[in-house]
Amino acid sequence: MSNFFSVRVERPGEAFGEAMSEIRSWLDAHKIQPTAFNSDTTRPGAVAFEIKFARDDEARLFQQAFT
Repeated sequence: MSNFFSVRVERPGEAFGEAMSEIRSWLDAHKIQPTAFNSDTTRPGAVAFEIKFARDDEARLFQQAFT
């Protein structure tokens, strides 16, 4: 059984594509590959992402950058 570390990022007032591009660019620059990447656009005027990582240190680094 694998443990995954999850980080939720909410971006009120930001366009979906813009937020996703910023996150993807950051992940690429840090050579981090998430194990799962889910989006939630059900809340009007906001976009949220839940990203899962295989390693705790990657999750914490991402969390520091985006929350």
